[in-house]
Amino acid sequence: MSDKEPPPNNLEIGDFRIERMLGAGGMGVVYQAQQVSLNRPVALKVLGNRLTRDRDIARFRREAQAAAKLHHPGIASIYYAGQDDRVCYIAMELIDGVPLRVVLDRLARAESDGESMVSWPRHSGAEGAPAETIRFDEPDEAPAPGASASDQSGAVVLTDPARRIAARRDHIRRSCEIIRDACAALAHAHERGVVHRDLKPENLMVDRAGHVHIIDFGISRFFEDATLTFTGQLVGTPLYMSPEQVTGRVDVDHRSDIYSLGMVLYELLTLRAPITGATRESVLRQIVTKALPPLHWRNAAIDPALEAIVHKATAKDPEERYQAAREFADDFENYLGGRPVAATPYRYRFDSREIVAARPQEMILVGFWFFGAAFQFAMLAVAEIAGILRGHPTSLGYIIGAPVAVAGFLTAQGLLSGRTWAWWVGLACALVSMPWAGSMLAAAFVQEPATVSSSAVYAIVMAGSWTATAVILLRRKTRDLFRLARRLQAEHERQRSGDEQAPSAITSPPAPS
Repeated sequence: MSDKEPPPNNLEIGDFRIERMLGAGGMGVVYQAQQVSLNRPVALKVLGNRLTRDRDIARFRREAQAAAKLHHPGIASIYYAGQDDRVCYIAMELIDGVPLRVVLDRLARAESDGESMVSWPRHSGAEGAPAETIRFDEPDEAPAPGASASDQSGAVVLTDPARRIAARRDHIRRSCEIIRDACAALAHAHERGVVHRDLKPENLMVDRAGHVHIIDFGISRFFEDATLTFTGQLVGTPLYMSPEQVTGRVDVDHRSDIYSLGMVLYELLTLRAPITGATRESVLRQIVTKALPPLHWRNAAIDPALEAIVHKATAKDPEERYQAAREFADDFENYLGGRPVAATPYRYRFDSREIVAARPQEMILVGFWFFGAAFQFAMLAVAEIAGILRGHPTSLGYIIGAPVAVAGFLTAQGLLSGRTWAWWVGLACALVSMPWAGSMLAAAFVQEPATVSSSAVYAIVMAGSWTATAVILLRRKTRDLFRLARRLQAEHERQRSGDEQAPSAITSPPAPS
């Protein structure tokens, strides 16, 4: 059986007879099937032909057996793990409902205010559309998260009813209840040493009664470890991966699941992805380098307590997150019960790490040069002030020294942080100072033509330094840095104004529940 084509209906794999395909992902294809011996419906995940070595197959079975020991109403049970030739498969509990991804996409395209987190799963059944193309060899070609309700950049454009739905108190409360219940299921797994590693809306099933069930426990961990070991590629949906997963840290633990669940909650409360990018690489870079925009920027109905919970769960440093899923769930109980939460208020700051990483080393020299010039003028001002205190008259140095020193310090800081105005000020200073230093040098040689005086050396240093400053500022690498900084600042301002992907920001006030 090919790993790129679904088997026909009524094909039997082991003890299971396939009835229809439910969906496909990077790790396999999921079918609705019937277990013949027990006459019960199951969800059968047939994995691609990735397992080619006996030790890989043995480890896959161990991971599946560990996940099969989990017994919690919020975790889809694993019934059986088997192998047909070199194709492995897992039979799981069939949830009569829809993935949370389907609910999110439906609400983002809502055409009336009557749709909700409760009503849509109850009336939709398991009607998720199967994937048209099944590929296991090129996982990076999958559309960006949220692409079914958006363009290829993952930027969802919400309808007007969707914005009003997201701002309603009942939607916010229901979103918190779903993640709280998922936290309880996570806590059960984590306390037994099982980490999911690929939590996302596709792996959270909402049944007709509105209960949430986590699926694919154990499978994601095996494929992530195996793929990183043997191919160096990342497995999983990039948007929900924790920074430590993206950077390939070996000490990924249960706190990675807490981050992923926090990202799902962010999307639930805004009905759009927390991070958007045209490519997988762009999404991964943002996960590592960019702080999430404050939740209330995208949904003004979110209060500071709930915002604090979400951003504590999605902190880039695992030490700053909730250290256990039960702590995460407890804070939801506090919030829903009107009690103070443990999470501290979120303080958002512009992240300049991407600018620092792209900064040419020569720019550091330019920055220190301006700091040095500013320090020289500051010392001149101090000397003049000291002269005034001794009764000497005020000179021009006192008048211009202090403001020039302040301007120099600000320009140096602006150059190092990629501010466009600082580039113009720095270039202007260099172009003005070069002829000034040249005139000083000429005057020094006119006065003492036969020797190189200290004033001549000073003039040579000034002329060379300012010339080098102008050359560095005019280099293409430097101009590219300032263009990058302008783009990042513009993105920051769009996020702040809620116009990141107009008209998708949610600005309507909360409606009465």
